[in-house]
Amino acid sequence: MLSSAQLEEVLAGWDRPVALVAIDGLPLSGKSTLAERLSARFGWAILAFDDFFLPPEMWPPAISPAFPFPFFRVTEFREAVRALRAVGRCSWNPIDWPTLTIAQRQAKVEARGAVIVEGCSVLDPVLAPLYDVRLFVESDRDSVAKAQHARDGENVLSDDWRKLFMPSVDAYMKTDPQSRSDLVVAGRGVVASPTA
Repeated sequence: MLSSAQLEEVLAGWDRPVALVAIDGLPLSGKSTLAERLSARFGWAILAFDDFFLPPEMWPPAISPAFPFPFFRVTEFREAVRALRAVGRCSWNPIDWPTLTIAQRQAKVEARGAVIVEGCSVLDPVLAPLYDVRLFVESDRDSVAKAQHARDGENVLSDDWRKLFMPSVDAYMKTDPQSRSDLVVAGRGVVASPTA
């Protein structure tokens, strides 16, 4: 298991062309922090799965835990990743988190170098073959739960986190995304190996 610093050095010496880099792991494991670190180091753009969250009023009736996640625009996200692979660019309408509505403005990513695709479930079996580098951020579940409570407290989505989001994540984790990763990186609550 690598530290973030060790991972940077591994990627700096990567011996194959890199167009798409996946960063997967539990919610709040440190995926976004790692993505931002790699973006700063290598100048890579970021496509975040969280941008494709589905506003609660658009959730299907009688929603229940499942994978693919029924509270995300999964088809739209997969199309964006496929477009990045095929033509090196994509656009989408991100969620506006303060209002929990889909923004009217389009976000765009154009590959000038690699693009990082980060979020819980980005290594789903449908998308995993499209990436050149597949990373999984290992984390301690108790640390993740504490981080969620520290970040959100008891807000409008807290009950959904316990009853819908995390059980859906558990369903995804049963697909064994770590087995589809090239490298495992230490995340929240986990210590990296002393040597790479």
